[in-house]
Amino acid sequence: MGDKLHSPGLTKARADRLYNPTTTKGDLISNDGTQVTRVGVGASGTVLMADPNSPSGIAWSTAYLDEAFARVWFFM
Repeated sequence: MGDKLHSPGLTKARADRLYNPTTTKGDLISNDGTQVTRVGVGASGTVLMADPNSPSGIAWSTAYLDEAFARVWFFM
């Protein structure tokens, strides 16, 4: 069997997309519980966070920094 994929009507391009859904620089691969999905790169200044309301379970969000926490964390 090796590395060959045998399936009627399955083109190489479609087979490649089954394993690699990314289309753009910075894309991430996620699993929504039933299939592999693409999560597009976030905007500058955003961070990836858990989000149960998002189909993939993760979403880009604006990063907020608690200054008191930052002082403790970075100057320990």
